[in-house]
Amino acid sequence: EMGDVSAAAADVALLFDYEAAWQFETQPQGADCTYYALVLDAYSAFRRAGVSLDICHPKDDVSEYKVVLAPGLVFVDDGDRQRLSQHPGTVVLGPRAATKTRTGAIPIPLPPAIPGLDVTVSRLESLMPGLSEPMEGGGSVIRWFEEIDGSADMVFATFDGRPVLLAADRVMYLAGWLDQEGWDRFAAYVLDREGL
Repeated sequence: EMGDVSAAAADVALLFDYEAAWQFETQPQGADCTYYALVLDAYSAFRRAGVSLDICHPKDDVSEYKVVLAPGLVFVDDGDRQRLSQHPGTVVLGPRAATKTRTGAIPIPLPPAIPGLDVTVSRLESLMPGLSEPMEGGGSVIRWFEEIDGSADMVFATFDGRPVLLAADRVMYLAGWLDQEGWDRFAAYVLDREGL
């Protein structure tokens, strides 16, 4: 009498990669900057918004999802870049996306090097525990913040005008680790874009 109880696909895919977690552990960038914490913060924001997420491997076919999130996905090869840049929905990379080669080197060109998204991480810093960079409109950047060069549209910025969320058409880059208010604001913005 319950009707269909089969698994249903979510509208949001969260890309999760154990190798990215290992890279975070191999070259830690801050006292409390772990891959699991970053991914959990992103996941939690969308769950607080009432949205289900599917956890997917970076090589999975995610073309049917309206939103693809890739926080902390340090390894992004040329095939991944092409596939994500052509995704029909909203794709959000960062922070720390595409920042390492498989041998742990900084890639050239500098990350994220996504076709159609004029964003380059030119400098980065890990923020000491307890420090934050407040954003216009609410929320703050904590733990990790990247300095960005490029012409992509600035969606979120700090009070002093530094970009936090940038977009070019359907591909976006998140240049900082957000606090809960910031993640909630980010999730609401992304979901609104897709009418979710």
